Amino acid sequence: MPRGRKTQPDYPGSLGSLLYDKRKADGWPAKKVAAACSLSQTFIAAIERGARCPELDRVPDIARAYRLDVSLVCWTWIVQFAPRAAPYMVSPAYVDTMHHQIGRASCRERV
Repeated sequence: MPRGRKTQPDYPGSLGSLLYDKRKADGWPAKKVAAACSLSQTFIAAIERGARCPELDRVPDIARAYRLDVSLVCWTWIVQFAPRAAPYMVSPAYVDTMHHQIGRASCRERV
């Protein structure tokens, strides 16, 4: 019997259901959202159904088109489509690495 993935307590659900629920709650047609993020209505409908996965680079534009928090929508994408990467994005080692890289970048800017 296949094992299902356990969801995190703060997991908002699938990307598609998050987008669909928001659009329906606001009473927007898919055409309006599609135009706002420069994607086809067919592609937006496929994302909402869970049949298609947008590229991560497009997720912030999609979140803004739905008027959702960009961080929440990006995190939802990561948890759904790249779950093995998620722990590295919140671990202390990752944060320390980012601080170190930011520090090096600002040193280069001063030179």
